[in-house]
Formats: sequence, C-alpha cells, structure tokens
Amino acid sequence: MQAIPAPMPLPFTEERVEQARKIVTEHQRGSVSLVQRKLRCRYFEAATLLEELERRGVVGPMNERGGRPVLVAV
Repeated sequence: MQAIPAPMPLPFTEERVEQARKIVTEHQRGSVSLVQRKLRCRYFEAATLLEELERRGVVGPMNERGGRPVLVAV
C-alpha cells in the first residue's frame, strides 16, 4: 500500500494575495502574464494566485483569450 503524498504548500502568503488583488483591480485585467510581470514571479505562482482570487470572487472564470473578468472595482 502506497502512502498518500502530503499536499503541496501554497506558493504564496496572504500578503501576496493582496498584492495580486491590487494589481488586477487597478488594471481591471485578470491575466497570469500581468500578475507575473508585476510581482516578478513564475507562472505557477501567478496562476495559483488568480485561482485564489477567483475563489474569493475578485475575478471570474478564465475566458477564451486566457484572461479573467475583474468582478470588483478599485
């Protein structure tokens, strides 16, 4: 019987989520590339941050162009 691996720790802190939230609300654009450039982070962190922002209702689901609608105002 194989052991179940422990879940990966999240690649961000609450402060990092807040930084990403400010970026997407100020620019009114929820894209991985924007978050990557502004936070100087890797794709995985930026994508995971946007998924967390979607979970919190800040951005909507990804559209066909890869961006996400921003659901909150500045």
